[in-house]
Parts: sequence; structure tokens; C-alpha cells
Amino acid sequence: MSVSAFWHGVHAGYYLSFLTIPVNLVAEDFMSTAFRGSAGRRARLFDSLCWFFKMRSFEYMSMSFLLLGFSATLRYWSSIYFGGHVMLAIFILVGHIYRPARHQRALTTKTD
Repeated sequence: MSVSAFWHGVHAGYYLSFLTIPVNLVAEDFMSTAFRGSAGRRARLFDSLCWFFKMRSFEYMSMSFLLLGFSATLRYWSSIYFGGHVMLAIFILVGHIYRPARHQRALTTKTD
């Protein structure tokens, strides 16, 4: 990702956006592992919600592409209380809390 940021230019906003993407991927993985069922209506609903939050995250990160500067980006993100980063932290926390219980149930049912 740093090569991609360098390709776009050496503005700090690019790097801030590209450094947020791995956190976004971790949050998505934690939530998918914790809540996505195998198939059916609930899986489609979950996928729709994931798409919705992913698009909002891209919109949030894209401001750094428009503002370009480090301080300008942080000023904007702080003006909305780092909402995107807070949501990612919440998703990681919730996914982490619910993931072990789900894996434990799966292991218990396989051994019975």
C-alpha cells in the first residue's frame, strides 16, 4: 500500500487513508467470523450491511485524498470525532468478543 501511496504522490493524506485500510480489513474479518452465517437470508442481510459500512468507510477515508495534508485531514476527522475510526474500533471489539464464543460452540458440536 505504501507503493500505491507513493504512486499517487507524497502527500500525507494518501498515507493516512492507506494506513486506515488494513484496520478496515481486520474489522471486516472479525465481524464476518463472528456473525456471518453459512447461507440464507441472514447472510444476505449481513452482506448488505457490510457493503453499507464499507462504502461509508471509503467515503470517510476519501477525504484525506481530497484534503491531502496531514493537519487538514486530522482536523476534518476530528471535526466528526474520528467517527470512521471509532466505528472500526467498535467492530473489532464486538467481533473479538463474539468470535471466541462462536468458535467454542462449533468445536463443542463437532465433538458431540
